[in-house]
Amino acid sequence: MGSLDLTQQSECYESSIRKAPDFEQKLYNQFRQSKSIHTLNDVLSMGLTVSGDGPCIGKLDESNSVYNWLSYSSVSEKVVKIGLGLRHLATLSGSKFKIGLISTKHLADCLIIEYGCYYGGLTVVPLDENISPKDYAPLLNRMNIGCVIVDTPDRVQALTSQSECLPNLKFIVVIENILESYRSKANGYGLTVKTLDQVIEIGEEDPIHPEDKTKPNDVALIIHPNSLTNKAEGVVLSHGSILSNAIAITIRLGKHAPTRCDILFCYMPITKMNQRCVQIAVLMAGGRLGFSENEFKHAWKDMECLKPTILVTLPYLIKSLHDKLFLKVKGNLIAEWFVKRSLTTVGRCSGRQRLSVWQAFVLSKIRNKLGGNLRLIIVTKSHLPRYLMNFIRLSLGATVCSSYGLKETSGPCTMSFPDDESTEHVGPPLPNVSIKLISIKNLQELHLSAEICVQGDNLFSGYLIDEQNNQKVEDWHSTGDIGFWRANGTLEIIGRACDVVKLSGGKLIAPRKIESIYSQSQFINNLYLHGELNRPLVGIVNPTKYYLTIWARENNLKGTYYDICKEQKAHEEIIADLRSLGRRHGLEPYQQIKIITLVSENFSPKNGLCNSVFLTNRQACATKFKQLITGMHNIDLK
Repeated sequence: MGSLDLTQQSECYESSIRKAPDFEQKLYNQFRQSKSIHTLNDVLSMGLTVSGDGPCIGKLDESNSVYNWLSYSSVSEKVVKIGLGLRHLATLSGSKFKIGLISTKHLADCLIIEYGCYYGGLTVVPLDENISPKDYAPLLNRMNIGCVIVDTPDRVQALTSQSECLPNLKFIVVIENILESYRSKANGYGLTVKTLDQVIEIGEEDPIHPEDKTKPNDVALIIHPNSLTNKAEGVVLSHGSILSNAIAITIRLGKHAPTRCDILFCYMPITKMNQRCVQIAVLMAGGRLGFSENEFKHAWKDMECLKPTILVTLPYLIKSLHDKLFLKVKGNLIAEWFVKRSLTTVGRCSGRQRLSVWQAFVLSKIRNKLGGNLRLIIVTKSHLPRYLMNFIRLSLGATVCSSYGLKETSGPCTMSFPDDESTEHVGPPLPNVSIKLISIKNLQELHLSAEICVQGDNLFSGYLIDEQNNQKVEDWHSTGDIGFWRANGTLEIIGRACDVVKLSGGKLIAPRKIESIYSQSQFINNLYLHGELNRPLVGIVNPTKYYLTIWARENNLKGTYYDICKEQKAHEEIIADLRSLGRRHGLEPYQQIKIITLVSENFSPKNGLCNSVFLTNRQACATKFKQLITGMHNIDLK
C-alpha cells in the first residue's frame, strides 16, 4: 500500500482531470475483484459471514430506553419473505416491478423492506417525506406504480382520497396496524390494503421468485427530487453504482473504516444517499445499524441510549449542537469562560487527541450526551467551517471527514482523508471517480471557479421522466455546482452556478458561499441572501430565538420574539455581527450584506423555505419574501 501525501491528495491527468491517489485506485480495484459482492443482494450475506451472525438492526424500546437487536440471520430471513411477498403483489398489480415507499417513521423496517425489494428483483422508489398527498398521484402515475408501502394509516387515507387519480395503484402496504374501517374504505375505491405481516405471510405461503438473478446493471433505486414539477425526473441508480460508492468510502476511510464492532446511528430520511452508502459499508463490515424514530431535528436524544461509534450528519445539525451549548452557558461568565477555554487548542486539532483534565471535565457532558463512543463523523453536503470542525474534534473526540455528492453520483463523490486536519474543503475524488472542472463564461472573478463534472462507476444510469422516456446519462455529468482545486489537490465548493449573481458595478458573488460564512453567527438560525443586477446584497434573517431573546434582555429590550425582530436595534446588532464575520473571512466590501430584514418564521420543509436536509430553498424564499426584498431595495435607493 502506498502512503498518503497530504500536500498532494489527488492525481492530475490530461485535460485537468483529477482522480484519487494511485494506491487508492489499486485498493479499490482489488476489493471489487477479490470480494464475492456484486449487487446489493450480497451485502447482508457478507455481513452475516463477517459478523458471525451478530446483531444487525436495532430499534429503540422507549419503555425502557434500550435498543433491541435483530441478528443478521433474522434480518436476512425477513428480507427473503418480504421480497417474495412484494414480488407477488407487484405481479398482480402489473406495476413492472416498481415499489413506491413513503415513510418518515419505522426507518428500520424501511431498510428491511428495501433489501426485500432487492431480493425480489424489484426497484424501490422512495418518495420524499415532504411531498404533499396531492402530488403523489402524478408521480405514481408517471412511474406506473401499482404497489405502495406507507408507514401510517393516515397515509393510507391520503392515497385513498386520491384514488380516482391513481388508476394504476392496486395495493397499499402499511407498516403500522390499521383499523378495518380504513381497509373497507380503501376497498370501496378498488384498493387492497395489506399489513407488512400479511406480506410476510404471502412470502411464506405463496411466493413468486424473480425469473433472473440480479445483475450489477439492474436498477435498484429511482430517487426523485425534493420538490416536484410537471417534468420531475427520477434519478435511476443501479446496484453496481451504489455498491461502488460504499466500497470507495471504505477504501477512503482506511484504518478508520467500519468494522464489526461499529454502530452507525441512522436517522436521515429514506431518500438520502449519503447515509445509505455508509449503511452499506457498515453492513459489509458486519457492523450494526441503530435507528431513531424521532423527527429529523430531534433524533439526537436517542444517541445517548444507542452509544454509536459512527455518525453521518449535516453542517446545519452540528451548528445547532454548538449553538445550544453556548446558549446554555451564556450569561454565566465563569461557565462561558470554561467552555471557550476548553474549545481552544494549541497547534493542530485532531480527533482523539489528548485533552487536559479540565478540558475533559467540561467537554465530557457533550460527549456523553451523544453516547460517548463516537469515533468517526462524516459530514455531507459541504465542509464544516474551522470553528465547528475544532468543536467536534475536541468535544466529541472524533475523526471528521467532509464529503460532497449528489443523487446522480449515488451519494459522495469526494471525501476528505481522515488524517487531513485542514478545513474549508470536501476532500479529493473518491477512488471510483474522475472529476474535472469546466470553465463557465463570465465566472473568472470567483477565484478560478468552474463547473464540477463527474465521471465514474458511481454515476447514475440516467433520468426517468416517465415510463416511456429514459434520458441516458452523458459521458461526464455536469453537477451545476462550481468550485476550484486547492493547492493540495482537494476540492472547495463555491455554490450553485445558477445562484451566481451580478451586482452593481458588474461584480459577481456566490450567495451560498457568503451564507456559509454568515451562518457562523450565533444570531443566525436561517438566512437567505438575495442579489440582483444593479442592486446591493440584501438578506432575510430568521434569528435564533433563544439567543436573540437573551441578547434583548441584556440590552433592556422588552416584548415577544416577534416584537424584538421588528426592533431597529436588533437589526443593527445582527448586521454588525455579520459584517464583522465577513471581514474576518476576507470578504470584499461588495460581498458584504447591505440591508437585512428579520423575520420570525422559521425556514422548514413544511413551509417549503428549506428542503428536508435544511438547505435553503432559494426560489421559494425569493417568492415568499419578494415584497420585503423590494422594500430593502427601495430603502437603498433613498
